[in-house]
Amino acid sequence: MKNIISIFLLLIGVLCFTGCEEDEEPQSLGDVPTVSQPTITSAWSNQNSGQVEVASNVLDDGGSSIIERGFVYSTSSNPEWGKSGVQATGVGSSFEGRVMGLYEGNTWYMRAYAKNEAGYGYSNQITIDTN
Repeated sequence: MKNIISIFLLLIGVLCFTGCEEDEEPQSLGDVPTVSQPTITSAWSNQNSGQVEVASNVLDDGGSSIIERGFVYSTSSNPEWGKSGVQATGVGSSFEGRVMGLYEGNTWYMRAYAKNEAGYGYSNQITIDTN
């Protein structure tokens, strides 16, 4: 009986020792994407509200696939996703979108964005004056 208990304890010790490995380094998610400044391709006004069609490009995906891209806009400088934005359509690195509801009498700020696993990358902003 002592031999069985000794063998059992020995097996538990071996399993614990061989099962304990050093923690692996967390994998880097890479960098956030780099995006070009948006370009207005057309603009028009309708009943006190402006609309623009804009285009941009992902210049660098940051090392992982782009999972979302679009444009964010606000009457406050340097808008970020989560306030006012529109997802874009496109193939490859180019994308475009239509932004509506740019009410007259305001200065609007817009940036293009792209998102990968590491987070959001934003372009420099442009200004749209509806005064």
